[in-house]
Amino acid sequence: MLAAVGTFPYLVAGTSYGLLIIKNGESGGPTWETKMNGCGPYIFESYVKGDRATFKKNPKYWDKTRQPKFDKLVTISFESQEAAVAQILTGKLDATTGISGATAAKINKKKIDLVNVKSVGHLMVHMRSDFGPFSVDKRVRQAAALTLDREGFLKGVLKGAGSVGNDNVMDPFPTADKSVKQRKKDIAAAKKLMAAAGSTGFKVDLSTYHRDDIDLLAPFLKSSWAEIGIDLNLGKISDSYYTAPWDANTAKKQESNFWLESNCGITEFGHRGAPAEYLTRVFRSNGDWNAAHIKDAALDAAIDEYNTATTPAKAMVASKKIQELSLDLSPYIIAYFEVRTSAVRKGLKGFYTNGMGQFDAAATA
Repeated sequence: MLAAVGTFPYLVAGTSYGLLIIKNGESGGPTWETKMNGCGPYIFESYVKGDRATFKKNPKYWDKTRQPKFDKLVTISFESQEAAVAQILTGKLDATTGISGATAAKINKKKIDLVNVKSVGHLMVHMRSDFGPFSVDKRVRQAAALTLDREGFLKGVLKGAGSVGNDNVMDPFPTADKSVKQRKKDIAAAKKLMAAAGSTGFKVDLSTYHRDDIDLLAPFLKSSWAEIGIDLNLGKISDSYYTAPWDANTAKKQESNFWLESNCGITEFGHRGAPAEYLTRVFRSNGDWNAAHIKDAALDAAIDEYNTATTPAKAMVASKKIQELSLDLSPYIIAYFEVRTSAVRKGLKGFYTNGMGQFDAAATA
């Protein structure tokens, strides 16, 4: 390492997104669909893109105290949470994870167990700051963020399954400075900001894709923004949202309705053990996932200060700067952080996920 890295233990832990040690000469791409290796309790057998991956018991698994209990493990992709839950009731599925509070509230608890785990996973709304209607003035983005009744959405729509977000990724972590004021709905203040920015409103596409939680947030966003004259078009939501370019630094100043080339979008972010990846890839000026295309030297400096902090106290000082700059610049809206809820068939023991949705297959029986 060339400098101190306060979150180094996280970067080499199992919850680090995308951390793989690949054999020299191997590809981490398409070849893994047929040749994925592994040394865990279950090993790869087959993969059908967009449908399922099948694993078989590893007869050579090294830990004799944690031998796999099943001959096969199958992970299946579902577009609908309720469709997955229905298959648990019919006996075709043993468990599903990542269901919303609204879906969980409708589940018959006599037939299905619910397992809840706190998470920092969230849906992030980006407002592009270098092109399009949100780039005119940061006060337009601030106004948009002030229209949301976050607590009402969390309680009424999500049935309390989560925690209120404050448009930054720092709040759920222990190093967050709790003195930073929570942003709340204030239409009068939002209208003043719009007027000060010289905006009477505009129409803008929402770029994203269909998923249960996104389909709940999108109409809430539309109705909220309508109160200050922003007409959010939901007609461009498409499965092509995640389309190249894959690096914000190469994205063009155009509305293509793709993730990194859209004026406004909703992107899902899974749980992380530390905020380092969010900060460097989403909030930093040169971040490859910087969908808002925010570029701010003070924010970059605060991120670097946080990532190199060697004590919790130093990290909290840097965190406060990031929290306050996130509110001031308002490149992103994070209305809430999720609780990861899993639905598990009665009788299945040991099924437990972490905030990312990872589970210990060897412990399940």
